[in-house]
Amino acid sequence: MNHFHIWCNLKPGESDVRFGESVREMLGWLHEREFIEGYSIARRGFVIAPPDLGEFHVTVEFRSIEQMDRTLAFVSNGSDGTEELYRPLVEMVRDVSLSMDRDYPEEMRDRRHKADHTREETES
Repeated sequence: MNHFHIWCNLKPGESDVRFGESVREMLGWLHEREFIEGYSIARRGFVIAPPDLGEFHVTVEFRSIEQMDRTLAFVSNGSDGTEELYRPLVEMVRDVSLSMDRDYPEEMRDRRHKADHTREETES
């Protein structure tokens, strides 16, 4: 699984409730249509976080890089009404930081490791 992380702050005067609803509406719409595998929204608690990361943390899960590319292209083109969902979100946020992570160990790497370990046992 690939995890696309988005940290951000809200612009002054923007509603945290409206932001949360907008994120859930857009990502829920993408999830229902299988553009993404899942998502979560979190808000920093107790001021425990690196200072350069935003107050809000959105994680979007993709099964592959190809799925992510397809989804980002679809959204950036404003296809099928996504512009109405995406534009308000962009206008609410500032101080955006992005990161992409993948599960570890990776499934293919884990299988190769098990195969190598099994081969070593057989040769002994």
